[in-house]
This record gives sequence, structure tokens and C-alpha cells, in this order.
Amino acid sequence: MSPDQFWDRIHPDDLKQVRRELPARIETVLAETRLRPADLVLDISENVIMHKAESSVMLLEQLKSLGLRIHLDDFGTGYSSLGYLHRFQIDALKIDHSFIRNMRSSGENWKTVRAIVNLADNLGMDVIAEVVENEEQLAELRRLHCKCAQGSLFEEPRTRAQMERILAEDQQGGID
Repeated sequence: MSPDQFWDRIHPDDLKQVRRELPARIETVLAETRLRPADLVLDISENVIMHKAESSVMLLEQLKSLGLRIHLDDFGTGYSSLGYLHRFQIDALKIDHSFIRNMRSSGENWKTVRAIVNLADNLGMDVIAEVVENEEQLAELRRLHCKCAQGSLFEEPRTRAQMERILAEDQQGGID
């Protein structure tokens, strides 16, 4: 199975079939790559999960039974129900970049980031700030006790070709 086949963009009309096939496809990829399930993190958009919340609960249970880690991406931009956060087997909430980008200029965004960090902590989940671009954002996130962040401040995005080269080198030397 090529990366193109596995990482297709999903049209909403195809979501039911994808939900049915995804666990088996991931099992195949794990077997072919010999990647440890705990080393695979799936970022699933809040809107995708909430599209069919009940079937998402079942899908997430299947994926977690494989040993994967699940991150709820773009958190705060969709229609998540706090009641479902207990039922979804989520390992981390990823704070949408729109809140991080405007955190210093908007008191509302700062309060939202603080609330998401506290919510994740209270639910026993990790929290990750997305698209951290400067030291000011990082300092503010540290003040809010956000322990994980990603973005160009740490590493510039890589092209597909760069990632394929890195993965090929890792595969030749083994993944630790």
C-alpha cells in the first residue's frame, strides 16, 4: 500500500466506508512497516469525530485496542460535546492554531487556551499547542502550564520528499 493510497483526503460521503476500513488498513501498515503501535499517533479533526459521534466512539475504541495514540486536532473550533470527551479515548487535545496566533492580542483567546489546558489536565489528557511561531507564544504557553507545543519555532515544516527520505533512512537503520 503506497502512502498516497493510505493518506487520501476523505470526502464526507466516503466517511462511513473509511470508518469501517480504517482499523484494518492501519493494522496492515503497522505489519508492513514493523512500527510499534504506540509510536503511531493519529491526529483526528474535532469536526470529523463529531460528524457521527456514536460511531466515532466505536472507531476510537477499535483504534485504541490496536495500541495507537489518538490526538483530537483543531480542538476548540468544532462542536465537541464535553460529555463525549469522556467517552472518546483521546490521549491529547491539540489547541487550534487560531487561538495560539492571537493569544497575546485577544484576551478571549488567552482565556480559551487557559481553559483548554485546564480541561485537558482535569481529564488526564495531554495538551499540545499547534503552530507556535515565536518565543512570546511559547513563554505565554509555559505560564499557562502547557507542556507540549509544535510549530516553526522548533522546526520548519518539511516537504513530502524530505519526509520520504527521512523515513527511508530510518527504515534502513531501524526505528528506535
